[in-house]
Amino acid sequence: MQVFTLGCRLNIHESHVMEDLAIQGGLKNAIIVNTCAVTKEAERQSHQALRSARANNPDAYIIATGCAVQLNPESFAAMPEVNRVIGNDGKLKKKVLFKIFLIVCLLDH
Repeated sequence: MQVFTLGCRLNIHESHVMEDLAIQGGLKNAIIVNTCAVTKEAERQSHQALRSARANNPDAYIIATGCAVQLNPESFAAMPEVNRVIGNDGKLKKKVLFKIFLIVCLLDH
């Protein structure tokens, strides 16, 4: 389980929370990319981080979340590298994350 963070201090904090929840939920073969949209370059880097995550981890379940996803969910959902997008309203909710973690665990077996 890995979490990649782009952007501000708030994203760093939220990534730590998501990582703790992922560990509690038993999430294993997955990657969470917490994106940033403060500039066009940050958005580009967010897309690149997702492509790189898939290239380096072809069997991982990849979750995209964060500000760039919140602002342009269709763009991220359309990426073949991404298995799931989560808006900012759900990324720190245990119930939402555990539901996704259960799906990942079922797919992994």
